[in-house]
Amino acid sequence: MKYSVAGLNQYLTTPLSVNQIASFALELGHSPEESGEDWIELEITANRGDVLSHLGLARELAAASRQPIKTSLPSARSTRRLSIANSEPLELSLKVADTKTDTDLALKLTIDAIDQIEAISLALVSLPTIEVTQASLIKKKLEQYPGQHSINPLVDLSNLLTQDWGIPTHIFDLRSLIDNNQDIDRIIQVKLSQLDQPATYTSLTSQTYPLVTGDLVITDSAGQPIDLVGIQGSRQVKVSQESQLILVAAIVPKASLIRQTSRRLNLITEASYRLERGVDHRLVEPAINRLLEQLTEASGALNAVDTISASRQLTPVKIALIPELFSRSLGLPIDKTDIITSLNRLNLTVQNDQVTVPSYRLDLALPIDLVEEYGRLSGYQKLLPHSLPALNQTTAPSRLTQTHRRYRQIEALKDQLVKLGYTELVTESMAAAENLIDLGWQLDQLVKLAAPQNQQLAYCRPTIISNLLQVASQNNWSDNQLLFEIGTVFPDRFTETIVLTLVSSQKKPPQITLADQDLTAKWQTLRVDQPLAKRLSLRKAVHYLELPVESLLAGDTFDSLSLITTTFIPVSEWPPSVRDLAVIVNQQLTSQQLIEAIQAIEQSNQANKSGRQDSPEIILIDHFDTFKSPTFADDQISYAFHLVYQRRLNQLQPLTNQEVDEAYSLLCQNLLRQFSLTIR
Repeated sequence: MKYSVAGLNQYLTTPLSVNQIASFALELGHSPEESGEDWIELEITANRGDVLSHLGLARELAAASRQPIKTSLPSARSTRRLSIANSEPLELSLKVADTKTDTDLALKLTIDAIDQIEAISLALVSLPTIEVTQASLIKKKLEQYPGQHSINPLVDLSNLLTQDWGIPTHIFDLRSLIDNNQDIDRIIQVKLSQLDQPATYTSLTSQTYPLVTGDLVITDSAGQPIDLVGIQGSRQVKVSQESQLILVAAIVPKASLIRQTSRRLNLITEASYRLERGVDHRLVEPAINRLLEQLTEASGALNAVDTISASRQLTPVKIALIPELFSRSLGLPIDKTDIITSLNRLNLTVQNDQVTVPSYRLDLALPIDLVEEYGRLSGYQKLLPHSLPALNQTTAPSRLTQTHRRYRQIEALKDQLVKLGYTELVTESMAAAENLIDLGWQLDQLVKLAAPQNQQLAYCRPTIISNLLQVASQNNWSDNQLLFEIGTVFPDRFTETIVLTLVSSQKKPPQITLADQDLTAKWQTLRVDQPLAKRLSLRKAVHYLELPVESLLAGDTFDSLSLITTTFIPVSEWPPSVRDLAVIVNQQLTSQQLIEAIQAIEQSNQANKSGRQDSPEIILIDHFDTFKSPTFADDQISYAFHLVYQRRLNQLQPLTNQEVDEAYSLLCQNLLRQFSLTIR
């Protein structure tokens, strides 16, 4: 988010410069992106919706710079306040005198989707036209905020409030609803509900969006959507500088519903961006009062106003204070008094070893969260480096912790599968509903996300089979796929387990023995005429099996196996050099055999270059193409590889083309001597 330096300093007793703001923000975990003379852009993590406002960031800066925050809530109005306590529909009624007709005007908002609403505050306002001079002042103030552009005084004031406090508000011009309303009692009837059937919606920018069942909208008396709640209003109720009868609304829906709708429509607004990350419910009514104060200042006086609010009862979050957790987690001796002082600077109050969290800090829930708050405020740079205790590799498995033993066992199992020619995959932890149905799963028994970012992947996977089959379908040309994954699955709403899944595209199910168990008979086959195979466009039958990892690790088979040693090398300052190698070979020679041959040749060449330890070395072999051509013999096939060269040992100098060409030429000579092949 981009912040105005003046907008931040209005809340600080001692003003800060751009450089000071950047320094404090970085220490607090808000990374600076760009800055100008009077603005700064910070990267705000998704869990810190409270910092998506100038007031929110000013709180952080005040805590870091050890100064009080300057803020005052507007004067409370005689607002009617209702409680949202159940799922029964709620009716909010407002009435003002309409100076244009010298009659009273009432508005009734019926909230059918009350279970989707956290808080709502409304103001029905009759006001004089805002003069040009005041409109110019409002425009000038808004445009001090980076990225903001004036539209009209009413919209500008609403946008100012969003920038300052982070509470999105929307202003409706009600004249069109009166003109369209045939009610002789001059009552505007609107409804806040979830759509029960698809509809179309025309936004403020005149763009039409297809809405689906469940989208949260406000509709007029004819049932037409006039507001996509929490995202954007419609053109029908768009305000102008001449608007005199308006409805001011601040509505906080469930964050998951806003996220789901805005992502589906690809309509991400200033309002939805904040609401889907969570806003402070207790600022909703004060935000409306603040906007009314600004409207009064801009217009001289409001002709008439009526307000009403409704919200859910908020129970303050309390977290246990565990002083020893701070010392243990941060590796420093920390005094309890110092902890309490630091937490108080963040408006976290401590009493009887219980920490009360302010309503705007929706990200704090656990004792470890308090440790993180202390750490970022005190400065992680103060932490002393500590080395983890070295693991004695000769330690008997029985003396290892159960967790570490299981990790070693699973890694050894993976190593055995790799030695058998299988390739390890890590696939999506979600699964597509249609694929699961084809495999016989009952969706109502599975874990489904309330607001998945990808509607096609809404279920936590109960199996890895469908994911690996999808990978196999993307490599239809291969007759020798051997794939495996060891991962977590959720076979029902209450179970989480780890399984081993294998997939093979070979003509016959391969023989496989693990942990002295012959698993060959456990293979199942997906035929090309089956629904899932058709959906995935598989061209040939594919074999698969899946079984709990526990069934393989019950004994001590994998305890005695030494793990494959991984050697890490430093990242070079210089870019690698790539050469492409394409060969025509007998199709009985697999690409994997060629890769292993290239690796063996490379190892031999490196061993023979005792005088040139800094010579080019192949660090990656990428098989990127396989094809057959009518010009080839019937038993011939072509493989193509990317060969990535790097200077491993002496990385202070870049590779030259001559060095790489010499190494590539030597490799080709060795391949020609070892195999009957043609280099293209």
